[in-house]
Amino acid sequence: MPTTTRRTLILVGLAALGVLAAAGCREGSAAGEQPGETMVATGVLKSGFVGIGGEHTGWMLKRDGKEPDLEADVSAVLARAKELDGTRVRASGAMYEKAYVERGTVQIFRIEALQPAPGSGS
Repeated sequence: MPTTTRRTLILVGLAALGVLAAAGCREGSAAGEQPGETMVATGVLKSGFVGIGGEHTGWMLKRDGKEPDLEADVSAVLARAKELDGTRVRASGAMYEKAYVERGTVQIFRIEALQPAPGSGS
């Protein structure tokens, strides 16, 4: 009988590990996010950025003035972002936090709508 109890405990433990592993392995930018309120930002959209260990979306919204630049997630508007790369844009979306292994927690602007900004020449 101790053998049956031992097997049961091992199976329960393995099942618990499987549940924990599945919960920690969500795909996409949704993993580890804390969504924020919708906002609008204007600046120059640029691609080609990299981070330690590949921990970067590859895109930045370089804002004017005293406002900090934003790391941008353009996955929802990728084709349009490629068209407008290097130009001044008006973007709307929401901020979220992403927990990276090397960089720690980073604020990312998920762009949901993108258009040329007035005075951008596009």
